[in-house]
Amino acid sequence: KGRGISKATAETLKMSNNKNVLAFNYYQDGKIVNSKYRKLEEKFMWQHAGGKQVLYNIDNLKSQEQIILVEGEFDVAAIVEVGFLNCGSVSQGAPNAGSEVSTKLSCLDNSADVIKDAKRVIIFTDEDKNGWYLEKILIERFGADRCAIVRVPEELVNKKTDKICKDANEVLIEYGPEVLKDLILKAVDTPISGVRTVRQVEGQ
Repeated sequence: KGRGISKATAETLKMSNNKNVLAFNYYQDGKIVNSKYRKLEEKFMWQHAGGKQVLYNIDNLKSQEQIILVEGEFDVAAIVEVGFLNCGSVSQGAPNAGSEVSTKLSCLDNSADVIKDAKRVIIFTDEDKNGWYLEKILIERFGADRCAIVRVPEELVNKKTDKICKDANEVLIEYGPEVLKDLILKAVDTPISGVRTVRQVEGQ
């Protein structure tokens, strides 16, 4: 409840809970291939050693012309909460800015057959250096011609910290589902050098 996630969304994503530990279960073709755990009372996460690294919520990305990619499981839950089931996240968070990413983002390689034919990829990473680095890598992987970016506007600040909301879940908590949904619907196409789409210049 504190995260703005309903029971219906938790059940849709097949989350589970035991002894104040929340489990994000990674399903592929209907079978659990990995689980990631988070204590409810403190920010502490871990996952099974040897679990398969795939995108979280991968089964709901199949055969989708448009997909949304985010940085964490709570962000997936937030976006599903506002009506977009076609959302997945990387399994090990964003890599450190400038680092080598082959192992950290192996979930993309292991999910390639499912997501390779998506015609539009909306990218909504955290508003920090690591999030922007992940955004850059995803654009390189998918190609700028089919990527769109969600940016949290400066006026959407966390009322406790007075800093810009850092991710989708924080926007949901602070400003509600309609504001988060509107951000996704207004994702901006990635600019390509020398090329403009109709969407990019429609205001002119």
